[in-house]
Amino acid sequence: MTKSAKTFLALSLVCLAAGFTGPGSAILWGFLKPLGAIFFILFFITNLLAEPIAQFNEEAAARKSGTSAPTPPSARRDGDNGRMTVAPRAA
Repeated sequence: MTKSAKTFLALSLVCLAAGFTGPGSAILWGFLKPLGAIFFILFFITNLLAEPIAQFNEEAAARKSGTSAPTPPSARRDGDNGRMTVAPRAA
């Protein structure tokens, strides 16, 4: 887990726990419960996107160093216009 994901999870738990107490419910008319839910959503999105972000960072580092990143076997470059096209699947 990344540092930001741990931070979002900790903030979520603290806000939700404080929101369910008597004084916590009175703070800003119960603002801590929705704030805890927002932090939990941010934690969930961070965990959901952790793998694609790591893959993007590897590809960006490979492009920066001059080596080519591996391309999927079903993709090829169109020589005329440089666009990426997908080869049809074999049935």
